[in-house]
Formats: sequence, C-alpha cells, structure tokens
Amino acid sequence: MSAAQVSSSWWGGPGRDENRLTILDLIRNETLDVETAALLWLLIDAKKSIVVAAAPQLAGKTTLLTALLDLVPPRYEKVFTRGLDEDFSWVSRTNPVNTYVFVPELSDHTPGYLWGDKLKRLFRELERGYSMGATMHADTPEQVLATLEGPPMFIHRELLANLHAVVTLRLDSDLVGVGRRGEMTRRLKQVSIQVPDRSPPLVTLVSRDPQTGALRHGDSSDARAALSELLRRRTSEVSSDLAHRAETFREWLDHGLLGAAEFLELLAQYHESA
Repeated sequence: MSAAQVSSSWWGGPGRDENRLTILDLIRNETLDVETAALLWLLIDAKKSIVVAAAPQLAGKTTLLTALLDLVPPRYEKVFTRGLDEDFSWVSRTNPVNTYVFVPELSDHTPGYLWGDKLKRLFRELERGYSMGATMHADTPEQVLATLEGPPMFIHRELLANLHAVVTLRLDSDLVGVGRRGEMTRRLKQVSIQVPDRSPPLVTLVSRDPQTGALRHGDSSDARAALSELLRRRTSEVSSDLAHRAETFREWLDHGLLGAAEFLELLAQYHESA
C-alpha cells in the first residue's frame, strides 16, 4: 500500500467517519474538561501549531486531534499530508497565513506518516507561516522537543519555536483478576505551550493531579501572561474569550448527545454569528 493510499483513508481526509467522537464526547467521557476544551479551541482558532502526544498506542491521540480538526474555523484552509508521497505541491496554491497542515503522525512507522527530510521541510514551511496539527509518540512535551531536536531529525531550535503547544495523553486500565486488564481509560495529562522568548520556553497551562486525577489549570499570573504573550493579546481579552468558549461548550452539552454532523452544524452556526 502506498503512502497516498494510507493517507487517503486517514481520519483527517474527506469522508471522515460520522460516528467518530467529537470534543463534546471527549468532555462527556472525562478525557478532558470544559475549560481545557475551551483552551484548545482558542489555540486552534488562533492557528497555533499543536502536537498531541502519548507514549503508548491507543491512548487517543488521533481521536483528540480529529476532534480538534472540527474546531478549525472556515477561514482556514486545511491540507492533509501524504507521508512518503508528500511533494508539498500545496505550497504553490495556498497562503501560509490561513493554512493548517495536518499530519497523521510524526514518525517513520508507516509510509503514511511524515519523517526525515519531508518533516524538516514541513518545519521550514512553518517558519513561513503555515501551521501544523499532528500526533506523535512521546510521554512529555520535553520528550517531543528532544526527539525533534535530536538525532536523526536535528531540527534547529529556531524552527522548533514554531511548535506552539503540546498536549499529552495517558492510557490507564483497571486490573481485573491476575494478569487481566479491565476497561481502558484515556485521559488528557498535560497541556503546555512554548513561548520562545521565555526561559524555559515551555509553560504548563493544564496538568492532571496524579493523586486525585483532577485537571489543574495554571491560573497564576505567569501562566496567564505566557498564554497572552503567545496569542499576542491582552490578558483580560484572553480570559474573557476562554470563559465565553467554555460557556458555549456547556450550552452545547445541554443539547444532549449529538452526532458529528449535528455538532458541525452548531459550529457552523457559531461562526456565522461571530
């Protein structure tokens, strides 16, 4: 199977499964909470490059990034990469400032994923103003950056600055009996942003308490200032926008269980009225 064939069946392309989970479903099943969903929506709306990472397979990386793909506003064009078959022909027909580039995974595990010289090329395009949404196998934001900066990729730190946010997930299972696994639970573990002019550049905005399992939100003045700096907006505006988006999600949750098509209709109405 060629990389193009792999990519054509990828979740991001045309004909995505209407039975897939939306961001509302992920809130309901406690993968994340309303406030974190609002933060991710804000980052997507601001066209920030995001990597969703987890060390184990089946932790929900693709599921979450698919849900975030729904939140991309209609003013942005979406491009879906084709792994080994990627020729970057979209560069000649798209505008960097309004184009999101989506990658199934940053790795060399299958022909449909992006790695090597093609991934280096993508980061050079990010420097020109394109934005990226991707998944990756890594346990922490630091591991994501170290993997990209180290061998064999050696992506320069200045180019890595164009990766604005890393979302990590964890996969848990309840043990049932000896050597048996129970139900698997997928939970958002951390949301960190990268602000290049800061030292260190990584700032954690959301983290899951390892004892209680609750999500903790970085509401310190430093965390709020870092987010505002990344978005280039006043802190008060960012706080107001986050509150508005969280309230919008709560209103949509009150509609009851919605399919993907119904959720997309709500989003379309939101953008039309904005």
